[in-house]
Amino acid sequence: MLDFGSGLGTAIWAANEIWGESLYEYQSVDVSHEMGELARVLRTDGESQDSDINVPELIPGVYFKQFLPVSNRVQYDIVTSAYSLSELPTLSILRQTLASLWRKTKKYLILIEVGSQAGFNVISEARDFILQAK
Repeated sequence: MLDFGSGLGTAIWAANEIWGESLYEYQSVDVSHEMGELARVLRTDGESQDSDINVPELIPGVYFKQFLPVSNRVQYDIVTSAYSLSELPTLSILRQTLASLWRKTKKYLILIEVGSQAGFNVISEARDFILQAK
């Protein structure tokens, strides 16, 4: 699973709850290193990485990245982006990001945005762009 703009990893927690051990690797992508660290603390039940003890994570197999991997050789059965596309600054960057997410998708691309006119517009643009890319 690849989770773009993962924040605290809500999509990862939900996927783990539903599919459990059938998902064995999660790529968490968020530009904020601090958010990735906070998500890791949550996955270790509040334990900090400051100690010398290797604390097991509640969800094994989560790997944090600050940026989307450039290579498209690796694809994921599930690619998610929740409440992140609307934060991208330009239509061009939105389209580049959508193209990258689509190329990394093997089975399911799940896009979620706020239930507002702005959120609808982002999802509509994403849908149209991906259908044209096929």
